[in-house]
Amino acid sequence: MSLAVLLGMGVSSWALEASERGEGAWRERRASWRENRREVIREFVLDRVSSHQAMMEEMNLTQEQKTDIFLLMLEYRPEFTAVAEEAKEKKQQLVDLVLCDERDEEAIRKVSSELGEILGEIAVMASDFVADAKTILTEDQVDTFLKFQEAKQNDVDGLFKGLRGAGPVQ
Repeated sequence: MSLAVLLGMGVSSWALEASERGEGAWRERRASWRENRREVIREFVLDRVSSHQAMMEEMNLTQEQKTDIFLLMLEYRPEFTAVAEEAKEKKQQLVDLVLCDERDEEAIRKVSSELGEILGEIAVMASDFVADAKTILTEDQVDTFLKFQEAKQNDVDGLFKGLRGAGPVQ
């Protein structure tokens, strides 16, 4: 399997286009794809910020609730930060193993498994945080939060769809 296929980047189609239309066409298409990708990501970030603001307004948190949630975030931050750093390092190890010249399937599986365990730990921590946050919120506020979380997941799904549409291979 080629690196292009492995990475799902559609590089082979870019190479084919370059050979058929010349190097300039390939470079133009690649630049266009990058610009489209930037626009999709920019729109996603702006939508997320406005969505977060709308959620906070709709939840109508009291000052006490805002303070309690802020303190809860401060309580969880060190643990989240440490585990996120561990996940980042493990992900880089995995990328290095996948891209290295000498393939080591056993090492790839081992690091993948370790990364999966770390992601599981992050999910459990997030679940603990949400459970604690729910004790601060009213039932209506929890419903609003869950509604916005569902919308956020749909936004992420749309981002990936948009990125696929912005790419060189559709």
